[in-house]
Amino acid sequence: MANKKITFTNAINTSLQATDIIYYVNEDGNKVKLGKCVSVADDRLSFVVDVDDTAKPPQDNAYFMFNKNN
Repeated sequence: MANKKITFTNAINTSLQATDIIYYVNEDGNKVKLGKCVSVADDRLSFVVDVDDTAKPPQDNAYFMFNKNN
């Protein structure tokens, strides 16, 4: 697994935190698991995700979502 920084122009949802599971919607409209959130920037404009070995990289302008990892 490798860490990847994902950056946004608008602030990320305030409930995203480290250990949450990050997903994105691919070009076919399917939800794809990207990996576990490692950290969220203090300005909430980026996060770092530990990308699963089997995950394909998200396309530009992908829609991201997350699940709480309780």
